[in-house]
Amino acid sequence: MMHSKKKIIGRVVLVVLILAISGVWLAGYIDVNKRFPKPEQQIHSTGEWIKTGNVSIKVNSAEYMPQEEANSQYGSQLLASDSEAYYFIVKMDIKNETDEEIRLSKGLLEHLGLEIYPVGARMYGETMEDGELTSVRLKAQEQKEIVFNFLLSSGSMRTDRRWMLKKSRISIVLSNYPVHEIIILDDIKGL
Repeated sequence: MMHSKKKIIGRVVLVVLILAISGVWLAGYIDVNKRFPKPEQQIHSTGEWIKTGNVSIKVNSAEYMPQEEANSQYGSQLLASDSEAYYFIVKMDIKNETDEEIRLSKGLLEHLGLEIYPVGARMYGETMEDGELTSVRLKAQEQKEIVFNFLLSSGSMRTDRRWMLKKSRISIVLSNYPVHEIIILDDIKGL
């Protein structure tokens, strides 16, 4: 009789613990989804003007090329110590919408990234002007074509998995939250 009473008490304690843990998990799950709802999607395409902050941008073209070809085509020694490195070269028109001179590295570049989904790779780019990596300034109301390079090294994505790029959605990410704003790169030369 005493033995069966201990079994019943043990089972009751176990059920109460499971219910308590489930209740805490459920409360946390619901609370997180109320605080951070799924972001609204804004999807743009190549050739479309998008206003972001105090600049407007338009992606003109995108290319995928090995490091040697990027070095010879753009006249610069891009800094990658990886012999298997490839670059995404993206050409964009950027227009300063303000009445003041701005530095792109301060306003736009700290938020701009290249995302490869569902692979999970995300890279941040550097600006190139006249074959040199540089910090670009735009005068008031000035519009200029800027070349961005995004490095895809073996550390970002192994060479034996690069075949997945053809089946992936490659995009420029302007913001993630509360609005997920991206520019889909449809026609990437060299891919």
